[in-house]
Amino acid sequence: MSSTSPAEQKELDLIEKVELRLALSDTVEKFEVSLRTFLAPLLLKLASPFSSVRQAVFNTLKHVLSRLSSLKDLRLPVAALILQAKNPNLPPNSDPKNVRLYSLLLASKGIDRLTVVEQKALVPEVMKGLSTLPRDTSARLFHILCKLLLKWTPPQKGTTEENEIKDLLRMEDKNDLDYLLQLFTKFFMLRPARPNPQAGVIPRGYACPGLSIEDVSFFTYDAGASFTGEQMYEFKRAIFRFACNGLVDDDNQLVKFLSVACTDESNISDSAIQFLKRLQTPYEDANFIGFLTDLYIGDKTKGIPPVKHELQERIMTILNNSIVSTEDAEKVLLICSIGLNSEFYKLKSLCLLFVRHVARNNHENLLTSDEKSRNSDYRTNIASLIRNNLHSEGWPKLQLGASTPQFNNAILQRRLQYETLGDILMKDNDMVKDLSYVEFLFDSLKGDMSEFSVSIQESLLSASIHLRGLDNTVKDKLRVILKKYLSDDYELESDPELKDKIMTLRFISIKYANAAFEFNDPEARFFNILGTSRTNRFDVIEEAVKGLHPHWFRINEASLVKSYLKTEDILATKVKEVPFPSANDMCNLIINEIKHEKENPTAVLRSTLNFAVRFMRQCIITEAVRDKSTIVVQDEDWSVRIEKAVEVDHFVIGLVSSFIQNINESFFSDLLRILTSEFVQKNSKGEQIAFSKYDDPIFGQTLYLLTKFSNSNILNSVESQIVELYNYLDGTSILTDEKLELCSNILGILAAACSESVTVMDIVSRLDQEDTSAISMREMFANSYILPRLFITNQLSNVTETRVLTLINTISNRILEQKSRKILFRLMGQIAMFGLLCHLPKDKREIIVKSTMELLKSRLLNDEITTSLWGSIAVYAEEFGLVEEFYDTLFQTHTSKHVEFLFTAGESLSIIAGGWTSSVLTDQVDVGQYSQDVIKHLSSQFYQERNVEYVLHKLLEACNSTKPSLRKASCIWLLSIVQYLKNNPVITRLSKDIHLRFMKFLADSDDMVQDTASRGLAIIYEFGDNDLQEEMVKGLLRSFTNTTDTASMKSGSLDQETQLFEPGTMNTGDGSVSTYKDILNLASEVGDPSLVYKFMSLAKSSSLWSSRKGIAFGLGAIMSKSSLEKLLLDDNATASKLIPKLYRYRFDPYSSVARSMTDIWNSLIADSTAIISKYFEDILSELLNGMSNKEWRVREASTLGLLNLMQTQSEAKFADKILDIWTMGFRTMDDIKESVREAGLKFTTSLSKILARSIDVNKGVSPQKSKQILEIILPFFLGTKGINSDADEVRKFALTTLLELVKNTGDSIKLFAPKLVYEFTLLFSSIEPQVINYLALNANNYNVDSKLIDMHRKNGITSSPLYETIDKLVSQADDDSMLDFVDYSMKAVKKSIGLPSKVASAQLITLLTKRFLYQLTPYSGKLLKLCLLMLDDRNESVSLSFATTFGFVFKISSTDKCVKYGEKIVEKYTTDGTVEEAIESKKVVGNVIESILDHAPVQFENIAGVFMPLVFIGSNDVNEDNGKLFNKIWTDASFTGAGTIKLYLEEILKLLSQSISSSNFDTRRTCAKTLLVVSEKVDNNINDDYKVSLFDLAIAALNCRTWDGKEMMVESLVSLVQKFRTKVDLSPELKPRIDDALKTEMKRNNQAYVRKIIIPYATYLSMFRDDTNSVDNLFLIIDKTIEDSGNENLGIKEDINKNSTDNNSQNDISKKSSKQNIGTEEYILKLIKACVPFAKISTSNVNFKTDYLQFILTKLSSCLANKYFIYTWRTQLACCDVGKTLIDDYSNVDHSAMLEVKKLMEAHWQVIVQFCCTKEAIENVKIQVIGFASLLLRKIPDFKPVVEESMRLLHDIDPSQRLALELKNSGF
Repeated sequence: MSSTSPAEQKELDLIEKVELRLALSDTVEKFEVSLRTFLAPLLLKLASPFSSVRQAVFNTLKHVLSRLSSLKDLRLPVAALILQAKNPNLPPNSDPKNVRLYSLLLASKGIDRLTVVEQKALVPEVMKGLSTLPRDTSARLFHILCKLLLKWTPPQKGTTEENEIKDLLRMEDKNDLDYLLQLFTKFFMLRPARPNPQAGVIPRGYACPGLSIEDVSFFTYDAGASFTGEQMYEFKRAIFRFACNGLVDDDNQLVKFLSVACTDESNISDSAIQFLKRLQTPYEDANFIGFLTDLYIGDKTKGIPPVKHELQERIMTILNNSIVSTEDAEKVLLICSIGLNSEFYKLKSLCLLFVRHVARNNHENLLTSDEKSRNSDYRTNIASLIRNNLHSEGWPKLQLGASTPQFNNAILQRRLQYETLGDILMKDNDMVKDLSYVEFLFDSLKGDMSEFSVSIQESLLSASIHLRGLDNTVKDKLRVILKKYLSDDYELESDPELKDKIMTLRFISIKYANAAFEFNDPEARFFNILGTSRTNRFDVIEEAVKGLHPHWFRINEASLVKSYLKTEDILATKVKEVPFPSANDMCNLIINEIKHEKENPTAVLRSTLNFAVRFMRQCIITEAVRDKSTIVVQDEDWSVRIEKAVEVDHFVIGLVSSFIQNINESFFSDLLRILTSEFVQKNSKGEQIAFSKYDDPIFGQTLYLLTKFSNSNILNSVESQIVELYNYLDGTSILTDEKLELCSNILGILAAACSESVTVMDIVSRLDQEDTSAISMREMFANSYILPRLFITNQLSNVTETRVLTLINTISNRILEQKSRKILFRLMGQIAMFGLLCHLPKDKREIIVKSTMELLKSRLLNDEITTSLWGSIAVYAEEFGLVEEFYDTLFQTHTSKHVEFLFTAGESLSIIAGGWTSSVLTDQVDVGQYSQDVIKHLSSQFYQERNVEYVLHKLLEACNSTKPSLRKASCIWLLSIVQYLKNNPVITRLSKDIHLRFMKFLADSDDMVQDTASRGLAIIYEFGDNDLQEEMVKGLLRSFTNTTDTASMKSGSLDQETQLFEPGTMNTGDGSVSTYKDILNLASEVGDPSLVYKFMSLAKSSSLWSSRKGIAFGLGAIMSKSSLEKLLLDDNATASKLIPKLYRYRFDPYSSVARSMTDIWNSLIADSTAIISKYFEDILSELLNGMSNKEWRVREASTLGLLNLMQTQSEAKFADKILDIWTMGFRTMDDIKESVREAGLKFTTSLSKILARSIDVNKGVSPQKSKQILEIILPFFLGTKGINSDADEVRKFALTTLLELVKNTGDSIKLFAPKLVYEFTLLFSSIEPQVINYLALNANNYNVDSKLIDMHRKNGITSSPLYETIDKLVSQADDDSMLDFVDYSMKAVKKSIGLPSKVASAQLITLLTKRFLYQLTPYSGKLLKLCLLMLDDRNESVSLSFATTFGFVFKISSTDKCVKYGEKIVEKYTTDGTVEEAIESKKVVGNVIESILDHAPVQFENIAGVFMPLVFIGSNDVNEDNGKLFNKIWTDASFTGAGTIKLYLEEILKLLSQSISSSNFDTRRTCAKTLLVVSEKVDNNINDDYKVSLFDLAIAALNCRTWDGKEMMVESLVSLVQKFRTKVDLSPELKPRIDDALKTEMKRNNQAYVRKIIIPYATYLSMFRDDTNSVDNLFLIIDKTIEDSGNENLGIKEDINKNSTDNNSQNDISKKSSKQNIGTEEYILKLIKACVPFAKISTSNVNFKTDYLQFILTKLSSCLANKYFIYTWRTQLACCDVGKTLIDDYSNVDHSAMLEVKKLMEAHWQVIVQFCCTKEAIENVKIQVIGFASLLLRKIPDFKPVVEESMRLLHDIDPSQRLALELKNSGF
């Protein structure tokens, strides 16, 4: 035996003593005391260094555990054990592991033995210091905590108990709370695993999604616990209840826990989701986002797998709203990799959205490099992964299979993949560098399904911003790709189904061409040219045209710039010159392409050659004017400018001429040849030589332009084309005038350059023929253009007098023959204009001139060609003294209304006045190098200054006319003179007079006159010298200030009060309208009248631009820019006046005014942003004042101007004026002018969006700033200027804005929530369409059910956005605001008018009860009282809404309040009133009780004694709808029908006794029906007192006059007698009372009532022996009743008898099946059957009499004889049924009567056979006959022969299988 140390022995002795004390504890109480004292110290010995001591402790523990198992009430010192486990009192260096383990083991076993209060007290101690304990101790303590929480009862919100609980649970160490929440969160990710029953151990080595093996072990192995699914659910539910009710002071601390709990598989997730809705998700909290990210991706280093996919999806939803989630590039990669590799559709789709989210907010993380991440390159992984996913799903076309989700989902996901790829491309320049993804997307676009076209297109477009920076080699590769899709139509023509895809490919190709290459890249522009093919879709053509337009190209270029740009750059308002391709490069490229595609019939260039030629022409012109200041500026009108400039602008014409004359390259000759081929289309052999598919005027126009300015070398190089052109003229009869003139001009130019050409000499020699009629039109045309050019170039060898005369004579003869007169006039004009007539003798010349005048005089009006010829002939007017005649004749054409003609006449007038000094003539000289000399020579020969003076004075005089047509003509002609004779000294000398005339014309009502005058003023001001300009300005200034002498309108005298701007002059119905008046007003407001001329120079003349000839004047105006910008810089005072007003004028409702002012603005302001910022306050003040101006135009312009200002300036600038801005905005919404209202709506809509952004906490706005803004703006919106405005539009808009504010402001809105909810509730009625309210009020007039309408109105409340907003405000409300919510909700109920608002107020109270629950208990009485009051509302939908709300409030009410208001509801059911009122009242009561049952089942159960009796009575309501309603409630509320009736029988009887005498007969009927049901449902086991009460109640109810439904009381009484027959027999006083009561009822005079109670009375008599002859009396009554009923039905019976001989069987059937006939039949049969119990042939029938039997059978025979009605199968069946009943209990009665009985039965059988065994009888009747026959044989065998014979007869009549089977089964 080993020795024991003293210390060891001492410890063993102590243990032995403890064990002894425990053993001596022979009662539970003693044992419990001993454990309390010794158990904890005993466990400390488990840390002893001596194994024997530790073993002794284990032995003692076995004893303790054994007794613990047997003693269920034994309680352990749990608190002490827990304290010891947390901090064991051990010597240093002792191992506390076993002490802790067994202390917690025993504590865990003792938990269940504690009371709930004791368990609750332990919770804080268990949680305290949990984070500091060893892992195994923490695990077991956490398990103990969870067990404690199973019986934890959460406090009610808002109560003092809740505050006490929070104080109780508050932890000193924040780490403990964080640790505990972390454990709770992890526990919700735990999945249960059952222990292995064979191994008998707790599972340890498994992981769960989101948890490592160590985490799982903590909750299971370390805690010594395992879970089933049910246990896991109970623990989770307990944890959730505990965590969400008092554990934390701020619920936002639970957001991590709730984010995990909301995806739990149990219903806890629903509660978690609802709780989360009340919290503000911290999207930008790095800790929270990091937590979620770690859950999502897991941690391989710690062995933590990612969470389950449902939680991953939830996390992705949050990450997609977080900017922080995009900041860690490495985690972004992992998130995307996991999501994109997921097999779950939703997760993959959310991951794609996340990629797009990252691209938008932190796109640099899409460019992660190896230096920033240890992982592989992000873009390669993600983009490649998306591309691989697309390939795996089928590429280039989607293939549905096992790897793809459902079709719709597959479509959505694939579309999202393409879009995501596009987002990555947009942010990552490197991914575009090799074009691999671009090619992939191009191929996808072509090959994949059309559903993805838009997404792929957007993805491709998103990459376009990187294209400009590509290497040249890559760009060359891109050129090949683009050309492949643009250059050929073969695929389009061969497969039309591909058209949409090809069009999209072309659209992208054009976009790429414009994005990748500069404008001066020839091939890129060539791609745009190909895009203009008319076979292309409109959007392709539009984009291609933009790519050929420098202005739109710059706008597109700006859209591709990633960096910030000024507005002027984005909109290209500041004109910048874009370099064009060189003419040489562009022309060579197109010429080579034409050669290359010569043999390709499907080449797209064939369809677009017209655009190619036009662009080459533009390139040539642009290169000619490069670096020169011309009207060819590259703005939005560039295409018009460049086309018209070479026609009307001398400077441009000169530049182009010089440029083209210097071109000597061969390409130019090639180009001319191509243009000639396209122009003439076919050669002299008739062969097609044109490359283009389509003819276009541009070919001829461009050819003319180029030949016009080409040098002689070039022209000589294309001499061969003269033949083609000459041959082309051979088709003069089919060519258009324009083509003829173009061809002739070109031919003339070439002939002048190649005069020695054989071809030219041959053409001219054709005039040598003597017979002019032999000269063809072609020859005449050619020579009319060749001879004048040879003449003016002094090449006279081929120009002879004879030839000239021959040509003129030929033309004259053809004119007289009325052949092609207009064409011939043109030819004559060519001859006359260039002075060719001077080659003739003067006398011949004079004859020709005068004869031509005579010919033309009568044809001038509205004939432009004739008028042009008139001007051409006028060059000879001075020579023959014909100037006045030329002028007067042309002057008469002023009556014309055709503007184009007037301009043509103006051209001719300029020739009459100035001869060859008029630019009308000089512009037509087209002989290249000879032109200047020709013009100089002709100007000296054909000009006299006096003619200018004469014409000008005449025109100035005409300008004073009041005749509108003459004023218009004079103005246009005066402008023509000024324009075409601009530098003439006479014009300069008379400029003041001209200036005055033009100023007068500005007041004209005709826009054309105004614009013409404006241009005229600008020209006058421009060419005047400084002195003249100063004098004009001074005169104008005096005119503005001179108010005394203005009527004379002398030069320099102009005033606003004169007739120039007299009110009404320009009235169009909407006020004075004039662009130029506004310009003058603007100048006068600024105080500088000289600005008028400068403004007019800057304003485009729209009317001039719309005129073919007037555009020449309009173009010139653009060149007149003045030094206004310098003026603004030097004079701040002027600028502060001008800038605000000019800013407002830019938005004038009249487009002409707005356009002009915009032109002025753009010309003045170089940097709009800077100027607006500088004068912001002045502009804002001007606009706010203008919004209340009396002039509607000013109001509208100010509104639109302020809208623009708000959109372009920062919100902070408007802070001080925000209420003024909203006030004026709402005022314009209610303006009297519709257009102002529309502008106001646009303005306030934009303003609301700005406001929403300024307070949106989700977009980074601080809550404090949001709150400050709301404090300012909400009172305004809630006031009379907002949602309470009288204006409907304002009210609705204010509401919409408020809804948006609530949606975006987060917690900032909480302070205002109660008031907002109140206002919103009252708004429901006012925002409802009036037509609905009208329809509801007038429903009867339209045959519509008003209740149905109201029900739809009611149902629409909860689905409206307004209600959703109220719901959100309530759900997010703080507990502190509860009282305000209650007050405002009650106020809303009282103030509501109209159904919508009342229903909404009811719903509001419902929402409050859901949100605050039992915190509302103190206010439940008020709310119930209010709801009870509203139950009486006249509108059913309103009362039903409050009935539902009543149930919700009931749930949070105390028991005493429930009883009080429950009784009031019961009283309401029996309230008297009209029938309709009573029905509605009962319906409402039913809905109230149903709501209470549904929403407050506990409270319903507590006071069921109040409701259940009423529910039972209501379930028998005579109103069908109410009966169904209460019956449903009864079914739901009662466990057993009869048992529940017995349970509440006393209360039911009490309520019946109170109501059965009600003045409302429906209530009486309901009570009678209830009594009947009671009598049927209860049994004999009820108390005798209840039985007596039932009889008393029934008898008493009969003691009154007859009322409709009283028969049910008789039925109830008879039913009671049947039920309690024994009680009646044993109560001698009861039966007489019943007899008397029933006899009294039978004696009532109301025969209808008596008829109803005969049958129950008969039932009653059949139960007793008749000693008073009552049965005899009954039969007499029944007999009389049958006779009376038959007589009442006599009419239909007699009709049948009278028509019995007729064959009208259809009529018989209709009468037989009439409602009256069937009703009578059924009633009489019931009476007969009621007699059967008295005639049953049985010894037990104490009342049997043969007379009774005879009566019954006789009546049945009479029925079959149609005595009372026309019988049907019902009577036939009744005969069989009565027969069966009579003999069913057959036994011998009195022998003397037996023979009579048999005789009667035999007779009855014969009747049945006669009427029921016929062929016409239905099969069922025959079957019943067989059944009766079988019974008859069994009961009376004597009838066998007769019966069997009848059955054989029946079989013969109907041998059907069914009857045969029945006969066989019955023994026949």
